[in-house]
This record gives sequence, structure tokens and C-alpha cells, in this order.
Amino acid sequence: MVEKARDSLGASKFPKANERFGVYQIEALVDEDKTGRVFKAKAEDSGRDVCLKVLSSELTRNSSFIDVLRIQMQAAASLNDPGIAELYEIGSSNDAYFVASEWAPSGWLSLEIVQSGKFTLSEALEVIIKCAETLQSASEIRIFHGNLRLNSILMFPGKQIKIAEIGFAAAVRALYGSTNLPLYLGAARFLAPEMTGSGSVDHRADIYSLGLILYFLLFSVTPFRYEGEKLAGNEETIEIEYMDEVLKIVSKMTENNPDKRYQDYESLLQDLRLLFVRSAPSVKVPAINNHAGSVIKNQKLFKLLCALYASSTNGALTVMDSGVRRTFYLRNRDIIYFESSMPEEGIFAWLIEKKEIDPKNQPSDQEPLQRALSRIVSKGFVKLEDLRYRYQELANRVLSELLKKPSADAEFISADIDGEPLCTLRLSGFLLKAARYTVDLKDVLSEIKSESYLNRTGLFDHLVTGLQLSDEENLLVQVSQDGIFTGSLRVTPGSSSEKGIRFLYLLKQIGALELKSPDSTPSPATVVVNPTPVVQPVPDPTLEEDFHLEGQREDIRGSDAIRRSDSIRMEVQRTAKKADRERLDQEAEKRFDMAKQSYKAGKFWEASHLCEQALGLHEEGRYYWLMGLSYAQHPRFRHKAEDSFHRAIRLDPLNDELHADLADFYVSQGLFLRARTHCLKALEIIPDQVRAREILEEPAFENLGSGGCCCEHDPGCNHAEHKAWRK
Repeated sequence: MVEKARDSLGASKFPKANERFGVYQIEALVDEDKTGRVFKAKAEDSGRDVCLKVLSSELTRNSSFIDVLRIQMQAAASLNDPGIAELYEIGSSNDAYFVASEWAPSGWLSLEIVQSGKFTLSEALEVIIKCAETLQSASEIRIFHGNLRLNSILMFPGKQIKIAEIGFAAAVRALYGSTNLPLYLGAARFLAPEMTGSGSVDHRADIYSLGLILYFLLFSVTPFRYEGEKLAGNEETIEIEYMDEVLKIVSKMTENNPDKRYQDYESLLQDLRLLFVRSAPSVKVPAINNHAGSVIKNQKLFKLLCALYASSTNGALTVMDSGVRRTFYLRNRDIIYFESSMPEEGIFAWLIEKKEIDPKNQPSDQEPLQRALSRIVSKGFVKLEDLRYRYQELANRVLSELLKKPSADAEFISADIDGEPLCTLRLSGFLLKAARYTVDLKDVLSEIKSESYLNRTGLFDHLVTGLQLSDEENLLVQVSQDGIFTGSLRVTPGSSSEKGIRFLYLLKQIGALELKSPDSTPSPATVVVNPTPVVQPVPDPTLEEDFHLEGQREDIRGSDAIRRSDSIRMEVQRTAKKADRERLDQEAEKRFDMAKQSYKAGKFWEASHLCEQALGLHEEGRYYWLMGLSYAQHPRFRHKAEDSFHRAIRLDPLNDELHADLADFYVSQGLFLRARTHCLKALEIIPDQVRAREILEEPAFENLGSGGCCCEHDPGCNHAEHKAWRK
């Protein structure tokens, strides 16, 4: 819910959601301040989404204001700078004036902060440099922003950044003076001090605001509260690289006297770019630390990868095919590095093919790979995340092609590997892909015996939890505990029965599933797969006599063969439907116990994943509760944590501990009004709830709601980063 402005917005008739306003269809209210209301709307003539700001009558009752506003904003729009949000129209409808401009699908910078948490130094500098370059082009025609803040910076896909409302604050100040400017603009946190004075104002006011935004991206607060009040000691609690250089630049950008700040954008950008190059992440190529490990030679690639997965051994895997040598570094069942003797399979050739870098920026033959990669990243030729993505894409393509070649021989040297991964490819995914599509079906059928027990090993859960399984494979997972195949196993190429049997083949190859002949008659609780007798086709002499490969004689079998082609899947589905609810509950509880152990060990992401699996089997408040605690450890997923806590409370509304945990979470996020609400609910359930009383005794709750700046729900708070939390 968008917070209402403290004072009346005048007599303007603001539109509402789903109403028509001129040629625009209003979709939602997204922001509000003294100058008007901002809506997301759709233009009926063009069908494009627009940001529609309907102005307050306090501004528009002066007809000169619209003239000055049009001159300022249209002059900025005429620059055609890619960093300036496009201005579509300044017009009127229903006796109200509006400004229609470009809509950002990714939202404002404030929303990016909410979703991502604090920025790294290089990320923050990248944002500020782009903004400074845009404002520099506007300053060349004597246009400045004047009210630069988090909600003035629009985020677009691909990390493109644009600045909105250039010239709006200058128009307000020109006609209404500076005394009440913070009240009109609805924000004083990033406002330069001269904007509220009677002197002249120029582009240096935007440099001041940029300095505060840079500081905020790094430390989540501004170095000054209102009227220059210093917030001391904040940077001492957070460690970042090049702290002295950062504070030196920010101090010069935020000098109270404009004459002591950077006097032009060129000198500012020079310092920012120099620091950005120094702070840009360097690329470290993983290296083998120890060559004295055991060696496995001349093995078929798929079988060797299965053995490496089962043993979880670190080292270098080398594959020779047609004279080409390719090396993959394996660590913790992940492929973290790849190199090839073919120049066409090098990372730079791949980046050029994908148009990530210009061919002139590729390294010389003498330049080491690590230095070359660091150079193109530090100079901004390619972003580090794009480099890692392309590196992973290249390794994925090469290994997938190699798995399709049964003639490729491989050898492995076990060794320790140092350095950060250049890519992270799950080995389990490659094995599943090979088992599904590239392994010979005859090999698969020769490994799976009919009338065999299916016994899971300790490796079973580890593999299954890391794979994206098809419906057929998921059903096989459900019945593989104490399961048994009886009779003839019928497999139709291309059917779900083939997918299922290939998955069992993979489980057997890596040692996650053991198949053995039954020693006695199965107990009544044993799951039986495909017990229904069927008419046998002519056997294929090239396969073991226990199996029949269907598909070659469909003209003889006709419709009966079609009905029987998915016999495994149909029987497994019937078995799954009869599954005892208690068995599924036990499986869910097992996942929950594993999640608790992971949480205690500090493996929060793994704990949340295991909770999701438990919830897939059985929905219970305790599972949502632990998932919320796990997500709360990640700044990027605090909205998921909040949602998980609320789901837990919905299932268990009288659990005082859940309300206290949620209150703790809100306190950690600075959302004190929400915290107080759940403390009071906990005390309603149990009047002596100790934690709830302790939380309410904290000093932050003393002046809650009195017009201060301690809470995003406070009616007196207009902070953009707090508004971003509101629904």
C-alpha cells in the first residue's frame, strides 16, 4: 500500500486504478508526494507502458509552471542521450496536468536495493559513473536535475540505467522558491543544501546528490541526516576495499560549499573511473596444486564420470578425441574450469562469436590467460558475470558433444585445485543428460535385470535432490525404495518407459542404486513394478533374453502396442496413488531433519532447498518456519523469508514463537511497526511471552509513529528505500 501524503494534494481529481485518463488506461498507483501521484499506465493508441505523473493542483494553478516545466524537460529530452528516460508528453486531461514518460520494467534503484541488498564497490561505481555521464550531457546545455534520488534512477534489463524527471525540480524551484522546496519535492535526504537557499544553483547540486547515493549504495544510509547532521561511525562497521579512496571522493562530492566540490563532471569521472578500474574484480584461473594423485587412464567418458561422481574426487579430467585435447577441472562434483587445444574452442573466440567483445580486444599469443581475462573485465569490455556465463556455456557445449562420442577416451588425475571457479557446472546434470539421450540403449538394458530388488544407497538422496527429473523419473524415485521388477521389462524407444529405465541405469552406474535378485518372496509391503502379464513380441536376439525392445514391429502389434508402450509409467503411477500417506509423511520428516542439520552447520541455502522438498510431500508450519529462518540469512531473499514466516503462521496461527521469530526478522530489517504488530500478537497468545516483551523494550520502539524517521510505516517518513518495501 502506498503511503498517503501528509498534507492534501489539492483539488486535482486524481484517477484511480482501472480508470481511463485521457488516452491512458490507469493500471496501478506506484508513488505519491506533494507534487502529485505516479501511476503505471498503458497508452491505448500505442499499447506501450508509460510512467504517468499526474500533477497536484498546487503546482498547476500557476499556468507559468507548465510553461517552465515544458521548457526544462523537453530541452533535456532533446539531447537523445541513452541515459535519459524518454519523455512522451506533457498534457492535460480532466482539468489535471500530467507528464507521460518511459516506464522501467525493472523498477527504480530503490527496488534494486531491496532485492539485492548492498552493492559491491564496483557495482556502485558502475551505477554512479553511468549517472554522471548522463548528467554531464545535460549540464552542457545548462540543464540540471536538482532532485536526484533513488526513485529518479530507473533500472532496465541488461543493467541499463536511465534518469527520469530531469528539470522537474528546477522548474518547481524557479516558480515556488526554495523555502518550502523539500516539502514540495517530498524528499530532503539527497537534496543539495543550496537547493533550499536563495543563491544560484547549477550542476554541482547533482554532484552532491550523486555522492550521497554512492555512499548509500555501499552503507545503506546517507552520511548526513537532514541539515548536515553527521551520522558518525557508520563506515567503521562495514569493511570495503579502498575505503580511504571512497571516503575521499564522497567527501569532495558532498562539500557543503559548492565551490569546494568537484567543479565539473570530467574531473569527477576521472576519479570514479580510476577507482572503478582498481576495484573491478580480477579473474583468477584455477590451477592444479598437486600432481601426485592417482591416475585413471583409457576409460570411456560416461563410465569415468559416473565413477568420479560416486567418489567425489577432485582433479583434472582430460579427454582426447581426434587429436584434440580438452581438460576439465572437477571439484566437489562440479566442473569449474575448461580449456581446449583448439583455438576455436577458446574463451576469447567464444566471446567474439557471441558478440560480447570486439575482436581487437582479444589477447596476443604471449599474454597469459589470467591477465587477459582480468584486463577485459577491468576495462569494462565485458562484465564479470557475462564472462562466467559465457565460459559456462562453452564448457557445457563441449562436454555435451563429447558425451555423444562413444569413441572418446578419457583419463583422470586426482589433485587439489586452487582458485575461484570460472564456471559451475553440476556433474549430475551431465550424467542425466547422457543417460537420457546419448548412452546406447543396449548398454542400458544389459545392466537392468528383471526380478531385481531396487535398494537405495547413501548416495541416492544426494543425486536426486540435485537433478531436474521428469514425471516418469520422479515416479520411479517414489517406488524405488524396496521395489522389485518382476516378469519381462518392456521398453519402447522414445517412450516414458525408456526414460525411466535410463534413469535407473544412471543410478546404478554411480552406485546410488543397487539391483540384486530376491532371496525370498516379496513382503506384502513391497512395491511391484509392471507385474501385469503381456503378450510378448518376437525377441531381439542382440539383447539379453530377459528384455524385449519394442518398436520394430509396430505394424503387427497395432493399437495393443500403443496401449502397452508406457506400461512402466502407468503401473508406477498406480503404485504412487496407493502410496501410504504415512510413508510420505516420514519422507517429509526425514527431509526436515536433514534441513535442521544443514541449518545448524550454516548451510542455509541447502536447508531452504530441503524444506521445499519436505513441503512438496507434506505441508506443515514447521517446514515453512525453518525455510523462513534459512532465507532470512540471505539479503537477496528476505521477501521469501517474510512469505515463509507468514505461511507458517497461517498454518499454525496460535504459535507464539512463530510471531516472535517474525518480529525478530522485522527488527533486523528496520521494520519496527511490523515487528511491534507481531510482538503484540505473540503476547495475545501467551501474555508472558519473554522474547516479545524483550523486543518491545528496545529503544527503537519508544517514539514509533511520532513522525520521526525510524520506520517505513511512519506517516512522517518519505524515504524512498522505505517506500520500496510497501505493498
